Amino acid sequence: MRIVAWNCAMALHKKADALAALGCDVAVISECGKGSLATLEQLGYAGVWVGSNPHKGLGIFARKPLRPHLLCKPKQHWVAAADIEVNSQLLRVIGVWACRVGGRRCDNYIGQLYDALVKNPGWLSCPNTIVAGDFNSNSIWDANRAVGNHTDVVNLLAGRGIVSAYHNFYGEAQGSESRHTLYLLKSRKRPFHIDYVFIPGAWRLKKLAIRNGRKWCTFSDHLPMVVDVRTTWDPSSNPRAVGMVIDRCDAGNVSSFDPPLRAVSSRVRPW
Repeated sequence: MRIVAWNCAMALHKKADALAALGCDVAVISECGKGSLATLEQLGYAGVWVGSNPHKGLGIFARKPLRPHLLCKPKQHWVAAADIEVNSQLLRVIGVWACRVGGRRCDNYIGQLYDALVKNPGWLSCPNTIVAGDFNSNSIWDANRAVGNHTDVVNLLAGRGIVSAYHNFYGEAQGSESRHTLYLLKSRKRPFHIDYVFIPGAWRLKKLAIRNGRKWCTFSDHLPMVVDVRTTWDPSSNPRAVGMVIDRCDAGNVSSFDPPLRAVSSRVRPW
């Protein structure tokens, strides 16, 4: 199964073909418009969308005939849980686009995800739970909030057996990422790692890439994280149901992993 998390920086209808070409089975897309539902429907994906601005919200998509269903109306901006039935198994996707909501620092960004997880403990009851998206956070900023910081979220998920795919794949510690998911305002001098895919630790993690080609850098200042996993009920084992998952690595589609330019800077916060 292939999972993609990407902040598309709006106008997904202009970038949807590139997203579909990644061959994902599940995608969590931040800053996409409500119209993305119709656009991706034409490309073989069903989805759900949440947000207050029709041009900029959070989408959770699955390759048809898979179809996500929201568990409830989200109360945090924006954290949404959706269930997808895959080969008679339940897959739960908690999509994240963590936003600023007010004047209290503890409530903003990662505070929204922490609040959602604490107030909805049942969301993590499904053994096949993914938490993915733009967290707008990193452990280098933990000191900015006493409760509900990045490490608190990581530990909360770890307590339920859910781990960061990136950190497990590369063997790096939180806050010491050598590969980046955001180049703020498309400046290579301002790299950060703030986008994540968390998966059950019991899953087999096959491959992880941060797509860093010229095309992706023009689409958004965020880069897509692409995670390949294997489960006993992997949708790719049933090509008649969801189509073959193809690793498209040609020059016109994808490029290399994000090179380790330097450690994430703790001196400049991107918001």
